[in-house]
Amino acid sequence: TSPHPHHAAQHPPARAPPEHPGRRLRRPPDLTYMKTVLSGADYDPAQTGDNVGSGYATATLDTTSKVLTYKVSFMAKGGQASAVHIHGFGAAKANAGVLHTIAGDAAAAAVQPLTGTYSYGGETNAQEIEDMIKAGMTYINVHTPAYPNGEIRGQLMVRDTPMETYSFTLNMDGPSTAQTTQLPKSTGSGSVTIMMNTTANTLMYDATYTFQKTSSEQTGLHIHGYSMPGVDSGVLYNLPTTSGTITYMEIDEVALIDGWTYVQVHSTEFAMGELRGQIKPMGTSGTSAASSLAASLLSVLVALALAAGLLQ
Repeated sequence: TSPHPHHAAQHPPARAPPEHPGRRLRRPPDLTYMKTVLSGADYDPAQTGDNVGSGYATATLDTTSKVLTYKVSFMAKGGQASAVHIHGFGAAKANAGVLHTIAGDAAAAAVQPLTGTYSYGGETNAQEIEDMIKAGMTYINVHTPAYPNGEIRGQLMVRDTPMETYSFTLNMDGPSTAQTTQLPKSTGSGSVTIMMNTTANTLMYDATYTFQKTSSEQTGLHIHGYSMPGVDSGVLYNLPTTSGTITYMEIDEVALIDGWTYVQVHSTEFAMGELRGQIKPMGTSGTSAASSLAASLLSVLVALALAAGLLQ
C-alpha cells in the first residue's frame, strides 16, 4: 500500500496516560523549576536589531543537594559565541560577576543545547547563592566577538506551576523550515495534535502529513528545541512512529509549554527537513494563577530584603 499520506491509523491507538487532577505528587518540595528568555533587552542600553540573537534556557534548582541543573539553547548573530556564563547577583539591566561558566570557549559553546550543573554547596555563601537564584537575581549571559560583554542575556526566574494537561494542535508546511539552502520549499503539508500530561511527563501525539512528492519517504520525525519559528535547533526527542506516546524530561517541560520547540518531518527529498510546525498550547485545564502570583511576590520580597540589608 502507498505510504502517503502518512497517518497514525497504521498503528494501534496509544493508551492515554493516567490523570491525577489537581495533584503534583511526584514534584518534591526541594526542587525549584526555572526558565529565561535570552535577548538583548536586559542590557543597559538595550541591544536590539537584526544583528542580535535570541535564546531560551531552563533550569532545576535542587535545594537539598545544592545543585542547579540547566539547559541552554541560542542563536548568536555577533559571531560564534565565545563564552556562556551564569552571572550574579544583579537584576535586569544591572551587571554582575561570573558565578559559573557554562561554556568557556567557542568550541564548548558550539555544542547545543548546552547542558550541565552548577554545584554551589561548597561555597561559603551557599545559602545566599540559593536565595538569589530563587529571587531572580542571577542571569545567563552569552558573549560573542561583536559583543564581548554579552550579546544576549536573561534572568533566571521561577516558572509558573504548570497545568495538569496541555493540548497542542499545529500545522506543518514547507515554508516554515528554516534551512535557507533548501529552495524552493516543499509544497507538502501536515498537522500534529499533542496532549501533554505534566504529572506523568508524557506527550501523546498523532501526526498526519503529505510530502511534495508521493515517491518521497520519511527519514525522520522529531521534536526540536529550543528555538522560535525560523531558527534551527537540535533534536530533543525522536518520534518513532506517526502516532504514540513518549516521555519527556522535566527540564524541557516549560520550553514545550512556552512555544520554544517544533515538530519537523525529514524526507528523502528534503533531508534537513521537509515540513515543520511550532508547538504552541491551544488549551489547558486547571489553574496556576495563585502559584504564579506567589512566585512573583517571593521574588519582589527577597529583592527588597536584599536592598534593605536584611539578607546577608
